[in-house]
Amino acid sequence: MQSINSFFNNAQQQISSLYGFQDALLYQPNEPDTARTIVQTPDLFHMPYETITIETPDNEKLHGYLIKQINRTNERETLVFFHGNAGNIGHRYDSIVLHNKNKNVIR
Repeated sequence: MQSINSFFNNAQQQISSLYGFQDALLYQPNEPDTARTIVQTPDLFHMPYETITIETPDNEKLHGYLIKQINRTNERETLVFFHGNAGNIGHRYDSIVLHNKNKNVIR
């Protein structure tokens, strides 16, 4: 019985620790040194794209790229890719994998 109580106490402590440190785990306050100066575009990977701006209901402007498939763009699924809070859009080219899977990507 004591081992069961010990197990649940340990589990509760682990969950409490995760809950308490979730901001530190999710939101990285550090940016790469070049975050404000160098923004790579999809040209670097030879992907066709358009620069887009989306205005939000609270009048914020989101800058992004619509990376299109070369053939039959209108027939492809489009995925919206949110890159996170540290760095800039040029540091997140994980969407290349999605582009190679015949999907349009907004990032």
